[in-house]
Amino acid sequence: MTTDKAYKSHKPGSRKSKVHEAFDKKGSEVAWTLGIKLKLKEGTLRSWFGAWQRDKASKPAKKSPTKKPTLKITAAGNATTLAS
Repeated sequence: MTTDKAYKSHKPGSRKSKVHEAFDKKGSEVAWTLGIKLKLKEGTLRSWFGAWQRDKASKPAKKSPTKKPTLKITAAGNATTLAS
């Protein structure tokens, strides 16, 4: 963990920054212990952990870009797929 740089959008060296970095890199149990050592209340930690869990779960999985097939409609009304 680094204290001289900001983690995510938190102030550098702040208790929230330290706990968030531990949460992401080492897990919730280590982050919880660190938060208690930093004199944070359990309610504060629960609130932060819940927000970070929701943030992590809400990020969509990256999709690989796919190219849509090109269709050609003939005079007879038939559609054919063209190779891209």
